[in-house]
Amino acid sequence: MMSKRVKGLHHRLLIISILLFFFSCKEPIPPEYLGIENIIVNDVNSDKAVLHGDVILNSEEKRTWNIKDVNIDIYNDNDIAGNLYMNENVKIKYGRNSVPVILSIDLKKIGKLNSILSLLASKSVTLNLKGEIKVGKSIYNKSLPVDEIVKIQL
Repeated sequence: MMSKRVKGLHHRLLIISILLFFFSCKEPIPPEYLGIENIIVNDVNSDKAVLHGDVILNSEEKRTWNIKDVNIDIYNDNDIAGNLYMNENVKIKYGRNSVPVILSIDLKKIGKLNSILSLLASKSVTLNLKGEIKVGKSIYNKSLPVDEIVKIQL
């Protein structure tokens, strides 16, 4: 009779210990989006411009995060003009991280810059990046909001 009681108490203590362990762990702090840098024009034709750049993320934790998805649209005068994406999987480590990205812009959707000549004559274009970068580690998944205005020198 006593052994069943001891077993039941042992199981309850084990369950309570496991629950305390999981609930005492604080949620990790996700990386912070700092901006986009080093934007360079890679290719321009009559329909499309392809640019390369670096998204800068800063992680204050020693834990490594994985970028799960990048969902960022590029706007010009409140009209969608393209998107930003990554070609490879990247891990975010402690400190400042530079993540290579590709910006694909549909020049036909940029009203005032509908030809290569007018694009090159203007020497720069102002774009708005809006969307999110999804990062995760184990069971923790977070979305990093992106809402930034960038001026691209051509």
